[in-house]
Amino acid sequence: MSGVAVQMSTNRREVFTALIAPIGIDMDEVTRVLSEKASQVAYSPNLIKLTDFLKAFGRVPKNFNDEVSRYSIYIKAGDQLCADAKRGDILALLGVTRLLQQSHEEREKQALQPRMTIFRQIKHLEEYRTLDRIYGRNIIFLGCYAPKQSRVDYLVDRMRVSDRKSTQIKLESKALDIISTDEDESEEDFGQKIIDCYPKSDFVLDCTSLKTLEASCDRFFRIYFGDPFVSPSKDEYCSYIANAAAYRSLDLSRQVGAAIFSDEGEVVSMGCNEVPSPMGGTYWEHHKNDARDYVLGYDSNHRVKEDMVRDAISQLKESGWLNEEIAGQDLQDLCDAALQDEDRKEGKSRGPWNKSMLTDIIEFGRMVHAEMNAITDAARFNRSTSGTTLYCTTMPCHMCTKLVIASGIKRVVYVQPYVKSLSGELFKDSVVFEGSDHDHRVNFCSLKGVTPLGFKRAFARSTKRKNGDGSALKWNKLEASPTFLTSIPYYVHSEMDQLSELAESQVKEIAEAFASASASRKPVSVPGAG
Repeated sequence: MSGVAVQMSTNRREVFTALIAPIGIDMDEVTRVLSEKASQVAYSPNLIKLTDFLKAFGRVPKNFNDEVSRYSIYIKAGDQLCADAKRGDILALLGVTRLLQQSHEEREKQALQPRMTIFRQIKHLEEYRTLDRIYGRNIIFLGCYAPKQSRVDYLVDRMRVSDRKSTQIKLESKALDIISTDEDESEEDFGQKIIDCYPKSDFVLDCTSLKTLEASCDRFFRIYFGDPFVSPSKDEYCSYIANAAAYRSLDLSRQVGAAIFSDEGEVVSMGCNEVPSPMGGTYWEHHKNDARDYVLGYDSNHRVKEDMVRDAISQLKESGWLNEEIAGQDLQDLCDAALQDEDRKEGKSRGPWNKSMLTDIIEFGRMVHAEMNAITDAARFNRSTSGTTLYCTTMPCHMCTKLVIASGIKRVVYVQPYVKSLSGELFKDSVVFEGSDHDHRVNFCSLKGVTPLGFKRAFARSTKRKNGDGSALKWNKLEASPTFLTSIPYYVHSEMDQLSELAESQVKEIAEAFASASASRKPVSVPGAG
């Protein structure tokens, strides 16, 4: 293996990408453009369409009534396959089997070739974790973004091909339903949940139009294939700073960061979600009288939610709205049952208020939200926020949006969506999503390009940018090398290790796929082992 290991250090060898895309984006167009751009840097595209396994296993029909029906059937078939396999990453693992249809020696040689494998597409967090575990730095996760309305329009246009009688409203309703299902099937044990997977993107392609898609793909290859003179855009850099601010938070729920920047790229203020401290600001590690939630030992918002449920049940009980059997039970037991999480292993069903809007309340937490923290700090230090841009790791909630509007911030750029936010519904007069520069409303925009997760791999450079005579290097597309790869493709050993769990699968098609992948493989020893 030592001779092979030396060869494996070459930079122009195989790379991997995995697409993460919500329903309503033309993925044929995305993969076509991505493949064309790969060819322009002399890389051969290798598309692995994960839903093809559902076809091969006979789990979906050959024909569909319309586009939404096709999506719905594929989603249900994918969910069922995951349920049968008892794992949410099964389609990603099956995709890996496509790479192992030859001997180990042939796989090693294949790893040396300039080839880009494109996994189209992942919908489960488990799929992300599995591919990340196998390929590590050798894979880039590509998010695909388009505004929701353009995705609705795309689906309606596709439905019109076979349905010219339904009204526009009816078709849009069907489109929104399937988009919602795609975003979050949390009520299903193995349902897809793009809302959790999308934030894991290293780079987000702007799929709003063919023009923006091509520009995004061009920039992706320039950044990750060694063009030494691509620096972060203002949105990418400022979002990275906002993400860094999040790491100071010790909130019991999650870390959120925000940063306000001027048009010139100057920091106005930063903030994270943390409990406010007397005399201004929020608690720091060195504060003697630290009274953050972790010190007190509980989340006040969660306590108030329980109090509200308990009060509501008590009022229903006193008003005679509950039958005798339920009314006779202990009030706390009823409260616990109403908020109960589903646990099929324990035989516990989900409580009636577990997913109700009541559980979405957020205003009783002691911490200030990251956006609030940034805005109040700017006021505390007498720094104007008028005409500035707020960058945040998560889309602002409706509570923060009020402050954003009132503080004169003109634009908001967020990394992750936030489904509980009612900003668009409550502030239609003051907020627009993906609006134009000429709109008087606050423009809320999703980050496109390099995300905070992919920032370091994209822009940290250890290579020289000049020749021996002092002249600047020139990037040659046809000789471009990926900058994010590990020194050797260790994954040629871990691919089969991860797939070995499929050998005992009770699902016939899955066991056969593993058998096919392992048939021509030979036992190998990892370099340095033993």
